[in-house]
Amino acid sequence: MATTFMNVPIDPGYPLCEAPTDGCRGRQLPESERCLAHASTSERAAYFASLGSGADVDHSGTRISRADLSELRAAVTDAGTGRARLGKATFHKAVFTDSADFSRVDFTGRAVFADAEFHNRCDFTNAVFGKAARFTSVEFRRTQDDSATFRRTVFNETVDFREASFAAQAEFDQAVFEREALFQSSKFETVGHFSRCLFKGVAEFRNTVFEKAVFAGSSFEAARELGPIVGTQELNLVEARFHTAVTIKAAVPQLRCERTIWDSSASLLLRYATVHLEEASLVSPFAITHAPVPWGGTNPAEAALIAAHPTDSEYPKIASLRGVDATHVVLTDTDLTSCRFMGAFHLDQLQLRGRTRFAQPPTGWRFSWRRGPYRWTRRRTLAEEQYWRRLNWPEWPPHVPPSAVQNQPGTEDVAGLYRQLRKGLEDAKDEPGAADFYYGEMEMRRHDVVDTNGWVRWLLWLYWAVSGYGLRPSRAIAFLLTLMSASVLALALWGLPDDSPKAKTTGTLPVAGQQLQLTTDTPDPRLSLPYSQRVTGDRIGKAAPIVFNSVVFRSSGQSLTALGSWIEMTTRLVEPALLGLTVLAARGRVKR
Repeated sequence: MATTFMNVPIDPGYPLCEAPTDGCRGRQLPESERCLAHASTSERAAYFASLGSGADVDHSGTRISRADLSELRAAVTDAGTGRARLGKATFHKAVFTDSADFSRVDFTGRAVFADAEFHNRCDFTNAVFGKAARFTSVEFRRTQDDSATFRRTVFNETVDFREASFAAQAEFDQAVFEREALFQSSKFETVGHFSRCLFKGVAEFRNTVFEKAVFAGSSFEAARELGPIVGTQELNLVEARFHTAVTIKAAVPQLRCERTIWDSSASLLLRYATVHLEEASLVSPFAITHAPVPWGGTNPAEAALIAAHPTDSEYPKIASLRGVDATHVVLTDTDLTSCRFMGAFHLDQLQLRGRTRFAQPPTGWRFSWRRGPYRWTRRRTLAEEQYWRRLNWPEWPPHVPPSAVQNQPGTEDVAGLYRQLRKGLEDAKDEPGAADFYYGEMEMRRHDVVDTNGWVRWLLWLYWAVSGYGLRPSRAIAFLLTLMSASVLALALWGLPDDSPKAKTTGTLPVAGQQLQLTTDTPDPRLSLPYSQRVTGDRIGKAAPIVFNSVVFRSSGQSLTALGSWIEMTTRLVEPALLGLTVLAARGRVKR
């Protein structure tokens, strides 16, 4: 008896149960007009007696209880092995009202669970699917202490979970996927456990939604792409292994890749994720890139992610590179605000591309009795320096908690990190980008009381104060103008004489036929004016050209007092150096 929809018969493709119960969609048993749920006792007994190990079964659309499934298992159990064996098993649109126990079942034929519903716990632990297994659009509902368990399950052919819904916790730990594992557009409302799985074929998780996905210890032998995956908590790839080149697309708050092994190249396209790469093994190009737009446009899953983490930036954040060989690492449009570099190898070969974010010093002016008013120079800083500064200046933000920093790096260690990163940017011809790392390196050297002796630290302090290590042109210009103004004032007060001395020639008129001898003397410049008459417009006008000539290392030829000569020599020595530092700082900021 076919059902109808809007007076149009709907043929399910199999004979429907003719039980008086309205709406039963179960398939009739062989030699019966009723499904397994509505068959009489004698019909059920005859049906189970007809089965044997490896029998084909078809219970499409049938409501199956725990007792029904237990009798079915008993009927197909091999007496020699004690394992249930099914041939072609079809449970299309079946409804499992109680716990469904398929553990230690061998499916020797094609298994179809498409559109089935599991209202309680289902268990496929140690099951073996010899042929293709189809779980498309299956629904695993959530009840108390329930789960969909596929632990140590072996799928010898393609397994298809596309558009499946796991309201219950999904457990695939140690499962083996010999061929394709298809999870496109499936939804995991809680945790999806795939720890220590073996994916020998394609692992397809495109547009899959997780609350938390765990692939810890899994092995992907032929996976070319993983994702896009959207999760509200975590994607866990700890100690997983990727044997071939792979692209991972994910929008998750946390991506854990500690001790993950990448045997070939890998490209991670991420949104929102904080990536943990501690001790990951990278032997080929490895790229982490910000995915600018959601895959497939805005979707409810990513909206839920944003709602759960409203303050997070969509740019991927790198938490740590400790123990990573950065030779092949390329970071594009990433956030390194809290990234811990200590313990990484070959940081000078790390490639930073696009818009890379680093932590910034505190903003605004501050005051202390020891230093007076001060403010911090805007520049890119490492998390290790942030932590070290926090110990001495409370206004620095604690981007890295003390417990998260291994071995509490000192100034000499942080200087080494800045040096390696600076070299990498300089090799990439990005001198403006390298300037901040040079500044950070010099800052750490200036504060290093262990490996830097006192007079070198004093020179570094002077270099910092005058020009910001040759990187702050405004500071050098300010010092140059201040020194020029002071030099003009000093010359007006003590360097210019009252009047320019006039040469006086003296001699003796000779007798006819004798040689004329004359002597020209220039009197020493004298300064006897009172101080109230020394700073005038006329004297300032005479002093200014002397100072301007000194900036370009030229002599003015102006008559000066002895003290004025010393002032001029000092300005000719110092002011060109300040001008050179100004030019050097400006060049370092604009050169490419």
